[in-house]
Formats: sequence, structure tokens, C-alpha cells
Amino acid sequence: METDSKILVTGASGLIGNHLVRQFLKKNFQITAIVHNRTSYLPTAKNLHIIRGDLTDYNFCKKICKDVDYVFHLAVETGSITKNANHPASIMTPTVLMDFNMLKASHEEDVKKYLYSSCACVYPAELENMSEDKAWSGPPPKMHETISWAKRIAELQCQSYHKEYGDEIAIVRPSNTYGSYDIFDIENSHVISAFIEKALSKTDPFIIWGNGEQIREFVYAKDVADGMILALEHYAKAEPINLGGGTVIKIKDLAEKIISLARYNPKIVFDNTKPTGHMKRVLNSTKARNDLNFIPSTSLDEGLRKTIEWYQSG
Repeated sequence: METDSKILVTGASGLIGNHLVRQFLKKNFQITAIVHNRTSYLPTAKNLHIIRGDLTDYNFCKKICKDVDYVFHLAVETGSITKNANHPASIMTPTVLMDFNMLKASHEEDVKKYLYSSCACVYPAELENMSEDKAWSGPPPKMHETISWAKRIAELQCQSYHKEYGDEIAIVRPSNTYGSYDIFDIENSHVISAFIEKALSKTDPFIIWGNGEQIREFVYAKDVADGMILALEHYAKAEPINLGGGTVIKIKDLAEKIISLARYNPKIVFDNTKPTGHMKRVLNSTKARNDLNFIPSTSLDEGLRKTIEWYQSG
């Protein structure tokens, strides 16, 4: 990307979006950050223009893409497993509309390159080798199938635009991401932010869904943002690429780490009446390592400390 590039980031008030914008602020880019309903933690800067708007409105998308060089489309209607189960239409409908609108608007406004942020949720349940070519080898997990299908269809749409029009498009599938600027309310939070909120409020007993033996991979949000930049610059050929390679850990061990950092000693209770999820979900990130030289640099201990410090400072 040239030093005077005009960059548009949707979902800029989100977890990865905040880190991505801050990476761009270190350079002489002209940045437009699109935010919606979330509280914005973005800083004030002369080369940062923050716009609040609705990406389900195509005319708005067309307007913000005008004269833009590069688009990073991160916006998504997010939520926990509970929200996915109870409000599937409220998650899938706006996500599909935003994805379709932003890609079409970027194409019509002749954006140079476009990055689409997919997710690990596209992979089938219990898939042992989560390499990029295995995503469509079976149906996605039932517990979050709406967002999974929305992401799959958006990936296919990106590939269609690349095939028919030659648009330069990067598609990334980040692993479980955490860090500063995450969501910490019960309805929408993911596992790390939910555990941190419970630990800092000294919740006792500390309840873990399932048996705690589930294995997950976690990558700090700044590392994912760095991977997105690498993908746009070097892998804009509409082929999905996993952004994983983070720390692999059992959920019960993750809880113990966070409890230790919070310095209290609650009783840990495993609630087997709640959804356990899949026993192991770890991305195969060989392609990102080989083709992008992408290797996350933030350890889980360091990332957890940074996240807790940010949450406490708010």
C-alpha cells in the first residue's frame, strides 16, 4: 500500500477493527473508519475520519467507497452461542446484507483491493484438519449455522467477483480472537472476555460450560490485524487463508489462567447442561506461515494481561 493510500475499515469499533486502525495510524494513510452502534474507542487523529452509519443501506456503502483505494470489510453482526441460537435471523440478515452491499459498492467504485474477514466458523463440526480446502467438506456446526452460512456465501461471492471481473480480493479466516476493545457483556461476549468479566467481578462459583476439556486456539487481535494487512498486500486472489497459529489450550486451563491473573480462588463448577461445543477446533495455518510469513507474536499470557489491563482501565 502506498504511503498516501485512502483506506476504509468497516467494523472499525470492533475488536480487530480497533487494532487495524491503530496499525494504519502509524503510517501516513488517510483512514475512514465506519462504526455503527458500538462504543467507539478509536483515538482522535488528523488522518482518521470516523463515520457512523448503516452498512445494510447500499447507498451509504456506495458513498463511503467513493475514491477509496483499499477496503477492509470487518463489520459483522456478532454474538455469543446463546445469541446465535436465540436470534439467528437478527445475526444472519444484517450480515448478509452488509457483505453483499460492501463488495458490490467496492467493485462499482473501482477499489484497488478488498479484504473480506470471514471466520473459523465456516468449518464443519469435528473436522480434524481445518485446512482451507476442507471448509465445504460438510455442513457447519448447528449451534451457529446462520453466521457460518452467511460467511460461506460471502466467500463464494468474493470468489465470483474475482473470477468474473478480476477484482483483487483477500479472504481471511481468523482463529478465535481476543484482546483489548472486545465485547464484555453476557449476551454478546466470547469465552475469554466472558471469563475475564467473571473473574474480575470475583464470581463464585466460577461456572464453565461443558466439562472444560474442549481445546481451542486463541490469537491476539493485533496479530490478526497484522495478518490481514499481509493478506491484502500479498494474497489478494480470492483464496481463503487461515490466520491461526496462536496458543492452543483446554478451556479449563484457560479459566485457571484468568482466575490466577485476577488473584482469587473460586470454586470451579462444570455445567454439563450447557452446550459444550466441539472438543477440538484448531486451524491449520500452514498456508499463512508459508505464503505470508504470518506467525502471531503475542503469547497468551501477555495477551491476557493486556486485555485485563485495558478492561480495568475502562
